[in-house]
Amino acid sequence: MCPPRTHRTLPGPTRPPERNLTVRRGADPSAGVAREEPGRNLTVRGDANPSAGVARGESFDASSPYHTAAASAEWPTFDQAKATQLVDAYRAGGGNPDFVFKTTTTRQAFAEFLQAQMAAIGIHVTVQTYDLAQFSSSVLQGGDFQLTTWVGPFDNPDPGASRLLHSGGNGNYGKYANPQVDQWLDDAAATQDPAQRTKDYQQVELQVNKDLVVDFFSRSYLSTITKKDVKGMDRFLSRDMWFAGTWLDR
Repeated sequence: MCPPRTHRTLPGPTRPPERNLTVRRGADPSAGVAREEPGRNLTVRGDANPSAGVARGESFDASSPYHTAAASAEWPTFDQAKATQLVDAYRAGGGNPDFVFKTTTTRQAFAEFLQAQMAAIGIHVTVQTYDLAQFSSSVLQGGDFQLTTWVGPFDNPDPGASRLLHSGGNGNYGKYANPQVDQWLDDAAATQDPAQRTKDYQQVELQVNKDLVVDFFSRSYLSTITKKDVKGMDRFLSRDMWFAGTWLDR
């Protein structure tokens, strides 16, 4: 079985309001979006179905030793009334919580769902869609977004966590930077002590939930099924098959 692919939303790197934690606790998809709703829509079920294995606040799979209930507890629960209050208070203080949501043309349905849910708490979302080539180069790699969505590997725990959450990670498109998180990730990758590694990754998950870095909407897995005497199959997330180490156990 291949490591999981995840569908997630990412806040942008520089512009308000996505760097304001107060308004993000209101506008974050966990607080302002009924996460069970996408699964009821067949059009978006493949993109955003919580039954695919992601509960709120799970950077790591719930069965992973790196996941803790304390980390999940830091994540906003769905509370539309409270989310509306936070948004109203932000506006009253002179802030503007409205934002542009950029994604690919294949995720139009998810974008419209998010737009409608944000409208229910008083946030106007402008949706802009792009073909995959333009989206990858101009939006993601160019850092030109306030909120976006992305599907990519999160092969627990290394290098997936560092790629997404380390300040130097090549998948950290939102430019999240927390020196303590960097240190935990570096220590976890270097240590030979399993207990210390577990503690480091648990601290990473807890902190990034406090910082509201990324919202996971679904997790999927790829599998390769062979006859029982076929060994050494190697399959990557891109679906490439590697046969160099394959043998017949007879």
